Amino acid sequence: MFFTISLIFFAVLPRPRVSYLGPEDLLRISRSVPDRVPAGTVFYRGNSLDDTLLVWDFIGPRPILNEYWSGNDNASGRVTAIAVDPTNPNVVYVGGAQGGIWKSTDGGNNWNPITDNLSSLATGSIAIFPQNTDIIYYGTGEQNFSGDSYYGDGFFVSHNGGITWTKTAEKTTVGGYIARVLVDPNDSNIVHIVSDMGYLRSLDGGYTWDNTLNVNWGTDLVLNPNSPNILIAALKSSGLWMSTDTGSTWIHLTNGLPSSGFQRINLAISPSNPSVIYASFIANNGSLYGMYKTTDGGSTWTLLPNTPNYVGYQGWYDNCVIVDPQNPNIVYAGGVFPYGSNYYGVIKSTDGGNSWIDITMGNNGVRLHPDQHTLAFGSDGTLFVGNDGGVWKSTDGGDTWINLNATLGVTQFYTVSISPDMNISSPDDILGGTQDNGAVYWSGSVSWTQRASGDGGPVVYEWDSPNIYYTTYVVLTNMLKWDNGILLGEVTGPWQNQGDRVSWCNAPFITDPNQPNTLYAGTHRVWKTTNSGNSWSTISNDLTAGQGHLRALAVAHGNSNIIVSGSSDGRVYITKNGGSSWNRIDQNLFGGNAIPDIWINPSNIAQIYLCVDKASGGRIYMSNDTGNVWIDITGDFPEGIRAQSLGVDFSVSPPVLYLGTDYGAWISINNGSHWFKQTGVPNVAVYDIAIQTNIGKVALATHGRGMWMSDLLTGVQENQEITFKEPLVYPTIVRKSFVVNAPSKTTLRIFNSVGQLVSSSVIPEGYTHYNTKNLKSGVYSLLVGNRYKKIIVIK
Repeated sequence: MFFTISLIFFAVLPRPRVSYLGPEDLLRISRSVPDRVPAGTVFYRGNSLDDTLLVWDFIGPRPILNEYWSGNDNASGRVTAIAVDPTNPNVVYVGGAQGGIWKSTDGGNNWNPITDNLSSLATGSIAIFPQNTDIIYYGTGEQNFSGDSYYGDGFFVSHNGGITWTKTAEKTTVGGYIARVLVDPNDSNIVHIVSDMGYLRSLDGGYTWDNTLNVNWGTDLVLNPNSPNILIAALKSSGLWMSTDTGSTWIHLTNGLPSSGFQRINLAISPSNPSVIYASFIANNGSLYGMYKTTDGGSTWTLLPNTPNYVGYQGWYDNCVIVDPQNPNIVYAGGVFPYGSNYYGVIKSTDGGNSWIDITMGNNGVRLHPDQHTLAFGSDGTLFVGNDGGVWKSTDGGDTWINLNATLGVTQFYTVSISPDMNISSPDDILGGTQDNGAVYWSGSVSWTQRASGDGGPVVYEWDSPNIYYTTYVVLTNMLKWDNGILLGEVTGPWQNQGDRVSWCNAPFITDPNQPNTLYAGTHRVWKTTNSGNSWSTISNDLTAGQGHLRALAVAHGNSNIIVSGSSDGRVYITKNGGSSWNRIDQNLFGGNAIPDIWINPSNIAQIYLCVDKASGGRIYMSNDTGNVWIDITGDFPEGIRAQSLGVDFSVSPPVLYLGTDYGAWISINNGSHWFKQTGVPNVAVYDIAIQTNIGKVALATHGRGMWMSDLLTGVQENQEITFKEPLVYPTIVRKSFVVNAPSKTTLRIFNSVGQLVSSSVIPEGYTHYNTKNLKSGVYSLLVGNRYKKIIVIK
């Protein structure tokens, strides 16, 4: 199942895989989440309008070092869009699948995030207006039909190169998954998109939209640069449609094109001869249905029969096409990876599609990571590629490649575990499982190293011997046991051969806190080992509603007979006799929604906390009697935000609750009555939370912006914050003055929108009224003491 590289330090697992999610399920999820903010909201870089409690540090990866599928080179995470400034090829924008937009001004050597505080970091498409390249359009929502392709929050525009952004259209107007954004090269007010709502057009720069073609999902769109009134739209399972009046009316193109048996379609138009267009049709089974070409602007089409099946059987996920800006006969297409015979990554034709070669492996020894999603040219002829490992470029048409991931931080974590002996004896202080970039570890540097390739699933340390830890691949397969970085072998249980239903990369995998060498793994039932994985046995029957899988397990400290499980379809069970019998305790409260996390209080094993992955109503619950009665402690946590992970610090009283959502991280210090949004964490999905109270650390595994860590909130800080009867700083929108309620004498610092200190003063304990007459209108960041932050807007 695996072989080792460098003898002991690395394991190569089967090639990366992708979890498919169909259009109906994607739409169901998107529509369950309302718009985060209304159209018209302005976002300032580095600013947010929420409270916070902790200081969070980004700890990487930036990048992942020695990633196997990248040729033992740097890797980052899935990149779904690239746009190059047409007037300056050194200015490049890339979009992470859920990592937002990153900007480079030196051709990709250095990257910086510019959208961390937007209401969505799920990237669909980026477009730049060529006559004023400070105007950037951002369509959110990743349209790649995978299990972790996140919905967006509408459409955004920047008029200053990404310093500020305005949300101009809501998700309900433009769709939740935007595949392509194009702007008229002569008029920045004319903007075109395709999304799950088909084709839409704006004539006022993105503020209002007409949905003039809504046959099915729009998967791609091209515009004739010489006659921008001519467009061709690709609609899933429908085919190609042409407009010659700037999107007002459409005709269905059929001459030479298939009429059925296909799904996703991707397009590429020749900038030097717009009559030449290529169209890649994906078959219903995910393979290449056919590459088609027109030389008359779309009137007639011809199949290019020699095009290899470069997408494998996941063309619904990775497919992109582009034509050389100077030569209509030079065309590139991106798919999977040349794993072996009949597999391809990026292919190239120099004769108009009659013949093709694979160029994934550069002649300089640098190779592309699997699963290609986007291709873009710079004005100097540089070709950029975005895939599941990040960004590469070529300055010689794909003969050689340059890795651009050294400073890109868009890794998509599934899981995280902190060593109990962090910074003491363990060489791998934090482990995490990532999308397509394996199990990676942190030892104090922002650069992380890969332990095992492929996709990374659950990871865990043995509490009594932290030098022993485990990494996994998808669906709890390839469970590898390590000792101080030395691979001891595979300890996967029998579930892989027994047809068990298992979470893709977030199955429960935990150690018993009371018994050494004892671990539990959750499929649709619970498996147990008492000898560190040498043998496994089941201790439950199906603990789901019949079609789901387990998402959470918790074992009581001091009593291993008490175990609680949570499933992907809302079922919660408890055993009080080590698994001999299980009782359902969810009381039908959670519907069919997933239970991602369960925590049992080690000082009071009757007290249980859990979260429910849904966007409205009760999402955080506790029980004081082992689940007989559940108390909704969602409190003032906002509607419309999914609870996707939960961490509970029981070392303080009341426990501090750390909530990971699809919109960043939140903390409650009063058992859920009030929730503080953590402004130091980007507005990205937090898939997993790890807490180590003995070293005072909490880590957030985000699915698109890497790992974030903070010191745990102490009891002193907690008690101080609880004494406040009003918000610490109020109001948020200020006209003449604001009020600070300080627990003790402290310092108030005020920073402007670009981070410059404009005022610093000592304020007394209690209430202080601060007059703002000397401050200009704008957005300011307040720092009270050393930790408490607040953003205000002065009118």
